Amino acid sequence: YSLIRKPMDINFKIYDTKGTENGAVQAATKGKKDGVKTFVGPIFSDETRALKDFFYNEKNLVFFSLSPDISNVSDNIIVSGQNPEDQMICISENLMEREINNLLLIHHNDRYGEIVKNSLNQGISNFDAQKKINTSFLKIYENLDLNNEIKSISQFEKRKKNLKKKKLQISKNKDIPADEKKKELKRLDRQLTIDVPFDAVIIAS
Repeated sequence: YSLIRKPMDINFKIYDTKGTENGAVQAATKGKKDGVKTFVGPIFSDETRALKDFFYNEKNLVFFSLSPDISNVSDNIIVSGQNPEDQMICISENLMEREINNLLLIHHNDRYGEIVKNSLNQGISNFDAQKKINTSFLKIYENLDLNNEIKSISQFEKRKKNLKKKKLQISKNKDIPADEKKKELKRLDRQLTIDVPFDAVIIAS
């Protein structure tokens, strides 16, 4: 829209960072050799940090990073991504309003995951020091057996046994009419467990 309103001679070039720190440095170095002075990207915090360290003396290069990590801001790096600290303040306020008691945060084992985790803890403590939310964390890393980890953190086996007990109680309860008992047992048969371990789940992606 800006170019339509005010036509300018802009040449867009695309450089692949390959999603790695070294790839980002190589891409920017290639762009610099090609005469590029303004970069849009990269997306990830670790790539942006690598550019910050490598090009810290290159005042004539400007990077508009889409990373949300404001610690990467420098003389030639502008962070334009959504700030996770502000996002978590908003989410924390919502959790308090909804009176959430048990919370699970799923995050990756990286810089962004740590920022989100720390921001969540800070956000919750800022809103109400008296209100204690039981917060659990599931860190995702390479070669993690996600299925078993989720079963463990959600107390799957315990809730599975509770379901079995509940079905047994209902089947032995003579005060429940036969048709209602059959209907309730049929409903429980469709479940793997009973109850839920968390009132809310945040996925930091």
